Amino acid sequence: MIFKDTRVNSLSELVNVIKQGTHRVTLKNHEATVSKGFMAEAIKYAHEHDVSVNVVINIPTETSYQYSDIEIKALEADIFEAQALGADSIEFLALNEDGSFDVETADQFLAACGGMEGIINLSNIQFTNDQLEKIAEWVEEKQISRVYTDNDSTDELIKLKEVLPNIVPATISLEAAEKLEFKQIQL
Repeated sequence: MIFKDTRVNSLSELVNVIKQGTHRVTLKNHEATVSKGFMAEAIKYAHEHDVSVNVVINIPTETSYQYSDIEIKALEADIFEAQALGADSIEFLALNEDGSFDVETADQFLAACGGMEGIINLSNIQFTNDQLEKIAEWVEEKQISRVYTDNDSTDELIKLKEVLPNIVPATISLEAAEKLEFKQIQL
């Protein structure tokens, strides 16, 4: 059986995917952090149905995932709010100006998680092999259990899986995921 994580933008979507048997929901507002009210009600409903909740932590910026100091503080406040409301995990990405993984900001976000799990989302970003290896080192050191990707190329997924064994694909079918021996997918 493959563990299914479904991304939702609304409470009605959340209710529907839980009825359809998802194992985890990821709350997002078109790739940004959801409102406190949405987060609170979604977490309550999901937990009543034994479904775990992941929350996307992001502020849309002109420079994707490159955050100013004030944006980092706002995102940390969102992480604390998600934790206070009972979220199981948060999902984030932080990049430097050159497009490389921002370890310092990622460490800050992970520290803010407290007891929650931190997850990295590499979707929509192209990394060099060296950058992926550095991300893999950080992921292993910090014991990150999931790294999301939207890469749908079988060859690329196999390559990514070699570098990041805990990669979770987001744009492949259940059949393809089973064939490639993925234990989780994101829908």
